Amino acid sequence: MTEADPLIENAHAWLLAQPQPGVRYLALRNLAGLPENHADLVAARNAAYAEGPIAAVLSAMQPDGFWVAPGPGYHPKYTSTVWALILLAQLGAHISHEPRLKNACAYLLDHALTENGLFSVNGSPSQTIDCLQGNLC
Repeated sequence: MTEADPLIENAHAWLLAQPQPGVRYLALRNLAGLPENHADLVAARNAAYAEGPIAAVLSAMQPDGFWVAPGPGYHPKYTSTVWALILLAQLGAHISHEPRLKNACAYLLDHALTENGLFSVNGSPSQTIDCLQGNLC
């Protein structure tokens, strides 16, 4: 039997007790491993989508599915469509819990994916960059 690491136990307890709903949601989902339909996880997820960073990013989304300006969504860097979708994924947002994300993903595919299947900074095949592929995939 291995001895529990108090540092890890304390970190888990601290993350689970966080007043920020997004932190608690990710801790319950990723660290506690609760099933998707567990009441505590559902409550934390609902709170994360209602307030905090997920809600703030989603509130800036335009009805057509883009952020900041129409088009491929790479510029302005860190606030436009590409970056909003990357951040939402990192925060645990998922299309099955937020219908607007389906529209945003479809918008990105329609405007940033080139005919050869790569994401582009400006829609042109000559403007694909490896880090963009990795971040979006």
